[in-house]
Amino acid sequence: MDEKPVASTIRPGTRVVRGPDWASKRQDNGEGFVGTIIYVPKHGSNDHKVTVIWDSGLERRYRAGQDGKYDLRVFDSAPSGEVHKHIVCDVCNEQDIKGLRWKCTDCEDFDLCTICYMNDKHKKEHGFVRIDSQQSSAVPVPPRNKSQSLEAFGLYPDTEVMRGPHWKWKNDDGGEGQVGKIQKVATWAGKYHRGGRRVQWQTDSSVNEYRVGGEGCVDVIYTRKKSATSGGKYYPDHLPVVDVDKSGIIFLKSGDKVEVNLTVKAFRQLQDNAMYGGWEEGMEQCIGELGTIVQILFQGKTCRVQYTDGRIWSINRVALTRVHTFSAGDAITVLSDYNAVVDLQDGHGGWNDNMKSALGANGRIKDIDKDGDIIVTIGNKTWTFSPVCIMPLENEAVAAEIPAIPAKKSTTQPKDKASETVNEMIAKIGGHLKEQQRSQVEDIIAEAAMEGNIEKVKSIIRQQPSAVDKTFEGKTALQFACYDGHIDIIKFLLESKADPNFQDSEGDSPLHFSAHGNEPNAMVELLKHKANVNIVNKKKQTPLHIAVGVTSPECIKILLKANADPSMKDFDGDTQMHDAIAQKNNESDIVKYLLESPRADFSQTNKGGFNVLHWAAMKNSKLAVEMILNKKPQMANDKMSDGIAALHLAAVNNCIEIANILIKSGQCDVNITDKKKRTPLILCVGQGHQQMMELLIGAGSKVNAQDSDGNTALHVAMLINALPTQQEMDTEIICALLEAKADINIKNKDGEVPLDLAGDEKTKQFMISLAKKAETKNLQTTSRGIGIPPDWEPMTTSVRFKRVPLSPNAGGMMQKEYKMVAEKFNKTLGQATILQIERVQNVYIWETYQL
Repeated sequence: MDEKPVASTIRPGTRVVRGPDWASKRQDNGEGFVGTIIYVPKHGSNDHKVTVIWDSGLERRYRAGQDGKYDLRVFDSAPSGEVHKHIVCDVCNEQDIKGLRWKCTDCEDFDLCTICYMNDKHKKEHGFVRIDSQQSSAVPVPPRNKSQSLEAFGLYPDTEVMRGPHWKWKNDDGGEGQVGKIQKVATWAGKYHRGGRRVQWQTDSSVNEYRVGGEGCVDVIYTRKKSATSGGKYYPDHLPVVDVDKSGIIFLKSGDKVEVNLTVKAFRQLQDNAMYGGWEEGMEQCIGELGTIVQILFQGKTCRVQYTDGRIWSINRVALTRVHTFSAGDAITVLSDYNAVVDLQDGHGGWNDNMKSALGANGRIKDIDKDGDIIVTIGNKTWTFSPVCIMPLENEAVAAEIPAIPAKKSTTQPKDKASETVNEMIAKIGGHLKEQQRSQVEDIIAEAAMEGNIEKVKSIIRQQPSAVDKTFEGKTALQFACYDGHIDIIKFLLESKADPNFQDSEGDSPLHFSAHGNEPNAMVELLKHKANVNIVNKKKQTPLHIAVGVTSPECIKILLKANADPSMKDFDGDTQMHDAIAQKNNESDIVKYLLESPRADFSQTNKGGFNVLHWAAMKNSKLAVEMILNKKPQMANDKMSDGIAALHLAAVNNCIEIANILIKSGQCDVNITDKKKRTPLILCVGQGHQQMMELLIGAGSKVNAQDSDGNTALHVAMLINALPTQQEMDTEIICALLEAKADINIKNKDGEVPLDLAGDEKTKQFMISLAKKAETKNLQTTSRGIGIPPDWEPMTTSVRFKRVPLSPNAGGMMQKEYKMVAEKFNKTLGQATILQIERVQNVYIWETYQL
């Protein structure tokens, strides 16, 4: 059971039913209705959807592992050609079991085919494992006598049918619109078991066989929902999910609701390993009881699962069945047991009695934090709950009455979806190529190129050499082959004089397609045949832009070696360097390759006016800033149109490492000003960034520099402090500026000095006192020369620590300190009730913190 999940065995022709994350209402005509997968993206692509034609004829795309969501389950894989060689069904004696294999764990060497398993052959109380393919690991499933079953409906005997989307049999049916009746489920072409249907047509009583799964096609569909007949019963929770990345196992995460639906014997066998926590007395509780994953361990092999009684067990991931996964916007209900919820909230946002009104109430998920805790909106209140306290609201009518949560504004750029658009286009064309009998040479060669059928491609080109650049839906066979990486076909087409620089209606060339498909070897062949490495599409994107977008270091290396220009701007004005730096994961190899290029021009600006250094500083890309300054140290003081330099951007965004690199470069002016004469120090103080302020002051920033309004950093700190709508300015910022000899009497253009903005007399007197101490260098320090906060109350050397109660009504700096600390508590522990705040003064701890 320790084997790694193998690559997905999902193939076109697989018959499917709705899965655990189904969210498409009645597109399938209802739960239990069956469809056929007709398109599966190539393994390793960033496309995580499959195309399905339901037995009604409706074609749609569904999630198959995208964002951990599974819209479909595998009903029957036999029509796709899945076979278990040398394995015999011990009930019906089927040789080489077709489709899913079911092996009894209570009997020695006893197997069932999927037909016998679903028809309850052998003892229902026995445990079984499911084996999806000859390469797959065995997956335990619950006993059938404790599982819910459903009835399947679709293209089965006695269903009335008519020609479907892939019909290519001329007038076998008597003509368009004629109907027939399915006589039996058949094998298609000797290898697609249960992938055909024998149909008798009403017009002339003729009988022929047609594809329903065979070759990934659907030749017939039912005439109306009521005519669909039973395909037998099935156990939905026993079926694998459709996942294009790995085989059949649902991705689990913290917060998921799970159950153990195995026999005690099977459960104990799976726990028989220290990695999985072993078996402990009382673990029988887990069987059939709903729990919540609170932690994932050992690369996902073990899950820590908590139950509503507070107990937590370490459980083998394979033993768990996911019942529900939460997403923002889901309707939920909160547990009603006061004592249980109070206990479960420990470490998950805490509890206060104002939350009582949420017990047993319905609401919606506003967000899920990085620890898996769930932020819930109930009425006009928002609370943070442990996911153990939350249950999905299954009553759709009640859920519909709960106000929706406004969707978060998407941060995805349109160009980030370029490859997604190509994926959708390829999937659509893949479906179109199966529609009706293809007789045109451009259709046949396109289909052959997509399928990797080199012999068919050769045959067509030898018979008709001009077909090499013929297009299907605007794309050539070379483009299709490049996307899928069929190197033998690419070589042959190029040797047959295919145009390596052909551009479709979007301006994409074969080189663009190889980048979309992440196929570096295809690029090598194209470049050997003089493909233009810097060719641009309608969005002014080069293949290098695309390769950066799909995060393919190998493709990028090949393109740069062929002299690709990393300084070319796309329609948004971004170079490939801008795109790489902006990526969330910011892969270091990609940034490194691009910036090392001799053609890299860091002065290129995007539409926002950011050159590459400005962009790197704002996006907090340490590697990019270091590399740029090593090559072009003089760029440290380059300004944007509004006078903003890289250090301004680092200061305002609190990118401390970036600011440090810039300062240490030797050419960075720490007092550089923008068009409003603002220094980096003034900007960072305006944002309340204390550590950044300390770095800049230590590097020589002029603490009394004035902006175009005459304000110093101290003016800014006091002005923000005085605004009722703003968060309380950290008192340490004000103190640090005064200790750095900020002038309390310098006037701005309104004639105001910082003291005028103090707000109360206690604060004013404190500022005057501290300014005098700074001027006379009479500041308190530790034995190591570390400055002691000036607002601390006096302590004798014999006192190790002192507790100083703060008050919201104390006035002066103490009141400001109280408000600042309270703000921070409210931000991180919003459900806590603040009873008292104390400052604990300890010279040793303070010195350790500063050092």
